[in-house]
Amino acid sequence: QEPGGGRPERTMVILHGLLGNRTNWRTFAKKLREDLGGRYGILLADLRNHGESVAPAHFDLHTIDEAADDVTALAEELDLSFDVVCGHSLGGKIVCRYLDRVGLSGRVAPPRQVWMLDSYLDSTVEGGQGGMENQRDSVLQILEMTRELVPPFTSRRSLVEQVVQRGHSELIAKWLTTNLRYVTPGDPSSGLAWTFNIDNIFDMYYSYLQCEVWGVLDDPPGGAAIHAVRAEDSSRWTHEVLSRFNVSHQRSGGRSQLHYLLDANHWVHMSNPVALRRLLVPHLETLLE
Repeated sequence: QEPGGGRPERTMVILHGLLGNRTNWRTFAKKLREDLGGRYGILLADLRNHGESVAPAHFDLHTIDEAADDVTALAEELDLSFDVVCGHSLGGKIVCRYLDRVGLSGRVAPPRQVWMLDSYLDSTVEGGQGGMENQRDSVLQILEMTRELVPPFTSRRSLVEQVVQRGHSELIAKWLTTNLRYVTPGDPSSGLAWTFNIDNIFDMYYSYLQCEVWGVLDDPPGGAAIHAVRAEDSSRWTHEVLSRFNVSHQRSGGRSQLHYLLDANHWVHMSNPVALRRLLVPHLETLLE
């Protein structure tokens, strides 16, 4: 809600990627909202099994479709229809599946724009595993390492040192520390543990690789526009994926579009946030006209 109890003209939700959380996007979202003159309300949400959405009793399955239905449930709880849904990496496939499934609720209008930020669009477990550009920092290697690192950790710095000793970058190590919590809430002496269940994370990762989205890209439901963003320094965009996206662009009558983000790696909101905002803003402003 805006000051005074009103609502913004348009609402956008941003979903993080695997092993991320909503705080990763806080700075970017704040600046994007400023660029839009405060006319958008931007929600940041923790995906299931991430951040503060880690109540195992409530989550029996850990798939892309289940996570997409969580977004629908959030919209229903807030009594909102999200005009724009935006997801990074894993979150990109979730917002695409949300577009396809939200109509099942009968209570929430479909989004008018969907943004998939450097997501792995294919549905195979071979090649392009949604990994980092540097092979040593591939997602699968990082997941296997988190399974090997047994908490509690004495400090965040201790975890960083252990990750770097295993040959990973310090950037990745510091990013992983955002997934730590005190074993005993409020008690630093209890040590730090992962916020997530690693087996559930693996389930989400393999669901991400296997999830089919080409049908949605070929014919976006509800007249929505789908914008896929390719980072210049990204391993996800094979010749086969690019060729297949061109088919979707043609079949959708141009409603599925591919944008090329220069001077950016997979972490688009960190490697070139200014260029990403400049890409988003003109498209988001069309919904304000």
